Amino acid sequence: MKGRWLWMVIVANLVVLIALAFVFPHLMVSPGPLVPEHAALATDCFACHAPLRGASADRCIACHALPDIG
Repeated sequence: MKGRWLWMVIVANLVVLIALAFVFPHLMVSPGPLVPEHAALATDCFACHAPLRGASADRCIACHALPDIG
């Protein structure tokens, strides 16, 4: 019986964390504020990030000259 309650609590916590990640992605996932030059992209995560893959160098090159990156 105790094991079942433990699993229910774990599942409930995971559901809440996943819901919060979708409701408040900027607070749950973001490492911090963007630099001022990228402020216009603050609400468009996919301008730089590919779903389930993270930031993509190809997307940086689409806006920046290669020697200017990093």
